[in-house]
Amino acid sequence: MIADISPLLDYFLYRPQHPNFDRDFSSGEWVQAIDHLMAAGYNFKTEKFNEEGFLFRGVSTGFLEALKSQEFGFFSNTSETNLAEQILQIYFITHDLSDAITASSLYKKDQDSAVLIFKASAFNQALEQRKAAVMEVGDMGVIFRYPFLTEPLTLDNLDCILVNDENVEQTKQLAPDFSDKILSVTTGVHHQVLADAKDLLLAHSITPAMPEASDIFPHIQQYKTK
Repeated sequence: MIADISPLLDYFLYRPQHPNFDRDFSSGEWVQAIDHLMAAGYNFKTEKFNEEGFLFRGVSTGFLEALKSQEFGFFSNTSETNLAEQILQIYFITHDLSDAITASSLYKKDQDSAVLIFKASAFNQALEQRKAAVMEVGDMGVIFRYPFLTEPLTLDNLDCILVNDENVEQTKQLAPDFSDKILSVTTGVHHQVLADAKDLLLAHSITPAMPEASDIFPHIQQYKTK
């Protein structure tokens, strides 16, 4: 259940239209977190992703600790995106590798971070189950897509993990059965790490997913008119 949403009123990107939303609103179809997003006035894109592509989630801190439990939930940093996730009870993902690397700070030294990589078909399945969606976020007149899940990713969901070379051995020790799916890049400037990551993923036939039209998306008006 979404806790106090008022802190988001100070966030330009994640500001709700209806902070005093009806917490009892239920679509009878979508999970509670998405019902609350609809009631709070957030909008959604009519999108899914191509089944053959891959999606990403950048983890900026606490990756190795999360790996011990094999579940990658919320993590601690002070970014607005991270705090918004925890308030809204959702987990943002992306089809843009650059965004994932930025979110993870994978290019920086001494970062306990990673980029989780999984098939877009997993997102599409969650969308069909009404447990995921693509949020619309506006910035200076431009609308961006923010896909999200309402359940944390687990090691079983992942096809591979991208880490920096400082964390390769620890990652393999903590997930020995997953060791052949651990890919690494050398820390450095963002654009070089991104270029190296793109080449590495392409060599492993991992291509970012592309948005496709979907007739399944949260839309509060369809429930209000029933």
